[in-house]
Formats: sequence, C-alpha cells, structure tokens
Amino acid sequence: MFKKTSLSVTSGSTQKKKKKYPTISDLCAAIIPIQKMARRFLARRVMVKRARDIVLVQCVLRLWMAKREYVQDRSRVITIQSLQRANVARNQYKELRSRMAIAVRVQSWHRGVRARSELARQHAAATTIQKQARANLATKHYHTVLRKIIVLQAVARRIPPRTAYVEHLTIQQAFLLATSATVIQSQWRGNCCASKYDLAIRDVILVQSMARRWLAIADAKMNREERDAAVIIQSRARGRCARLKYVNTLRKIGICQRVVRKWRSARDVEQRRVEKQKEEDEAATQIEAAWRRFADRREYVMTVGGE
Repeated sequence: MFKKTSLSVTSGSTQKKKKKYPTISDLCAAIIPIQKMARRFLARRVMVKRARDIVLVQCVLRLWMAKREYVQDRSRVITIQSLQRANVARNQYKELRSRMAIAVRVQSWHRGVRARSELARQHAAATTIQKQARANLATKHYHTVLRKIIVLQAVARRIPPRTAYVEHLTIQQAFLLATSATVIQSQWRGNCCASKYDLAIRDVILVQSMARRWLAIADAKMNREERDAAVIIQSRARGRCARLKYVNTLRKIGICQRVVRKWRSARDVEQRRVEKQKEEDEAATQIEAAWRRFADRREYVMTVGGE
C-alpha cells in the first residue's frame, strides 16, 4: 500500500537524530488505493442493493401479473360455471314446469271424469226417482180413474143426464193431475240443473284462480331467474319447499272441497227429499180433497135422485 521510501542508512546516531516523516505525496499515494477500495465497496453495495430492488420489483410485477391472470381466469371460470349452472337450472325449471303442466292436465282430466261420473250417477238417480214417481202417480191415477169409472158407471146407470157432467169433471181432474206432475218434474229438473250449474261455476272459478296464481308465480320466478341466475340456484331449495307446501295446501283444499261438496250434496238431497215429501203430501191432500168433493157430490146426487 505504501510505497517504499529510499532512506539512507547511516549510523545509529544519525538515525536517532534525523527522523523522517511521510510526505503529503506519500500520504496521497497511500490514501488513493484506500479510496478506490472504499468506492468499489460502496459501488458494489449500491449495485447489489439496486439488483435486489430490481429483483424485488420484478417479483412484485410478476406476482401482480400472475394474480391478474389468475383473477381473470377465475372470473372467466366463474362466468362459465354460472352460465352452465343457469342453463342447467333453466332446463330443470322447464322440465319441472312441463311436469307441473302435465300434472295439472291429469288432475283436470281426473276431476272432469269424476264430475262426469258424478253427473251421470245423479242423472241416473234422478231418472230412477222420476220413473218411480211417474209409476206411483200413474198407479194412483189408474186406481183413481178406475174408481171413478166404477162410480160413473153406477151413476150412469142410475142417472143418465148426469153422465156428461161427471165425465167433464173427471177430465178436469185428470188434466189437473197431469199438470201438477209436469210442474213437479220441471221444478225438480230446474233445481238439479241450477245446483249442477252452481257447482260447475264454482269449480271453474277455483280452477281459473289456481291457474292464474300458478302462472303469476311462474312469471315472477322466471323474471327473478332472468335477473339473477345465481340467486335462482340458491333459491331452488326454497322453491322446492314452497312447492311442496303449495301442493300440500292444494291437497288440503281439495279435501276441504270434497268434504264441503259432500256435505252440500247431502244437505241438498235432504232438502229435496223434504220438498218432495211436502209436494207428495200436498198432492195427496189435493187428491183427498177432490175425492171428498166428488163423494159429497155423489151422495148429494144420490140423495136428490132418491128423493
């Protein structure tokens, strides 16, 4: 480091007396290498620090780019997954809707078959009742006419001038009975038709309300699905529970309707039976009154003829 200086070798006494010190040039020559080494060390340290900073910046940049690519890829994958799930959900919803439509058609067909069978049964029952009523009325009319014919024959043999009057009276009574039977039948048929029409109208109104409600629910669900497919996928479980609850509610409503219809039909049958009994009682009362009038007239005619 330090340059060797040429010193003259003298005697020991001279060296003791003359002591040489390094000069400024010597010090400068010695300091320059130290400064070079220090500058080289500082430059290397700065270079290493800059290299570390560059590597750190490159790592951060690569990490940011990798994160950006990962986020982009993840967003693409999530978008594809959401689209696929939305497509699957739409297909499942369409299948479920078709199944619901088929179930509604089957239910309507079954209800129509049951209603038609019930209508046919009621029509057959009404026909049987009408047959029995007509047979009863015909039998009564036959016996009445037979009695009247016997009486008329007896009266005709005794009092020929009264024959025309008695025949006229018999024709009026027969016409009155036939008119009464026709009125009763028309009233009965009108009541049956009115009750069936009321039941049909109520069923139609109920079916329309259910169909409109179902269509409104379906439209609302479709709109919600179009707005946000992910929310629809999350709400599938809730929709299933709601549909199950709705089906249970419909089943309960159907049971209540069947009970109410059964009770109403029983009430209507009882009312009709009471009305029919009243009409039969009134008809019997009228027939008895007519017979009594006829018997009184016959007794009066016989009394007058005997006198």
